[in-house]
Amino acid sequence: SEEERKLLSIFSLKKDDFLVGVCPGSGDSWQDTAYFKRWPKEKFLKLCQELQRKMELKIILFGSKQEKELCDYIFENLKEKPLNLCGKIDLEEFCVLLSLCKLIITNDGGPFHLAQALNKKVIVFFGPVDEKVYGAYPEENRNCIIFKKDIFCRPCYKELKFRGCSFDKKCLREIKVEDVLSKIEKLLSF
Repeated sequence: SEEERKLLSIFSLKKDDFLVGVCPGSGDSWQDTAYFKRWPKEKFLKLCQELQRKMELKIILFGSKQEKELCDYIFENLKEKPLNLCGKIDLEEFCVLLSLCKLIITNDGGPFHLAQALNKKVIVFFGPVDEKVYGAYPEENRNCIIFKKDIFCRPCYKELKFRGCSFDKKCLREIKVEDVLSKIEKLLSF
């Protein structure tokens, strides 16, 4: 489309680039509790480093203006600089660029659902929210891999309320980069 060509040109991308969209934020709707929906930024960074080491790809960092600090942390700590579009594009441009990505790595939230609607391969992290309620549709979607840790207090978001976390988001912190990397390799192999 014309919009695709325009964005590829603006951001110096090529149609055949292996683009990986990374969304380390969790949306603005949770406001000051958004932190509890996020896989740790240090793990996102490590995953991006490993992907760059193992594969020929280009990473695009996506997020809202409020998530700029998260994206900047990843950007600043990667040797091979990704395209950092956090807070710089509108929703329509985001959807077009997302459609060009071969893989999206995201926390539970809007980008996850958009990636699914576009039938993209997606890795998603679920913490306080129940993936059976807000997760992949259909559940057996082979383009989607859900990461979650079934610990005694999860899910703690119930009846449209987040009741807080006394365990510093253990459900997300326990998801290992190595496990995610292994699943990405499988997901991209079919």
